[in-house]
Amino acid sequence: MALLGSFKVAYADPISSAFGTLYKLGLPVAILIGLALIVLNGYGLMTSDGDPKKVQESKDGLFSAIIGLAFVVLAMVIFRVIVTSLIPSGVDQGRIF
Repeated sequence: MALLGSFKVAYADPISSAFGTLYKLGLPVAILIGLALIVLNGYGLMTSDGDPKKVQESKDGLFSAIIGLAFVVLAMVIFRVIVTSLIPSGVDQGRIF
């Protein structure tokens, strides 16, 4: 951080900025995709009319969407733990980026 007159200027690290952008944009997109897949596979399960092949495909897709969403959430938690342990206590009340 440099001081120009009475203004403070912060220099952004490009790697930190890239991870911050990925975290802010990528996480909500991944969660929305996971929720959309859950809804679509649930709808496929409801409209399968008892066809064993369609039921199995919808169940597999639903299971995969739930597991994928769990991985995204766990990755977010692990990422927050790692970043908060590496950054000094000056982080703005738990907000990483």
